[in-house]
Amino acid sequence: MSADRGHTKPAVLAFTDVVEEYPSTPPVRALDGVSFEITRGELLAIAGPSGSGKSTLLHVMGTLDRPTSGEVMVAGHDESALSDAELSGLRARHIGFVFQQFHLLNGFTSLDNVADGALYGGGKLSDRRARPRNDSQGGTRPSRRP
Repeated sequence: MSADRGHTKPAVLAFTDVVEEYPSTPPVRALDGVSFEITRGELLAIAGPSGSGKSTLLHVMGTLDRPTSGEVMVAGHDESALSDAELSGLRARHIGFVFQQFHLLNGFTSLDNVADGALYGGGKLSDRRARPRNDSQGGTRPSRRP
């Protein structure tokens, strides 16, 4: 928690001195000692020129990549201490992704594509397929294919 920002809520995402360096000659340092925290209800925009590290930052924030050094805390969990399976569970419960591309699987219905996204939340396939049906509003076409 950052006292200088006056937060009383715990951080849902916190970076402390995060470095992401890609091996090459010379090495490319995409993130160089990044530190910040985000509390529940805050909004964050990431902007910058091409090659400034935006995508790298998003990958590390989403636990898709682990940093070269530094600390990443998600919902109070130190991502460096978690296994891949535990990270998948953390993503399912605490992180939402909105991709530029749809990443839908051809040959599967829209319902099955949505249910597939809930896979890491656990539960049976029938339960994963029932929830989007229950959450949908009139006019949806769950059997439609991309």
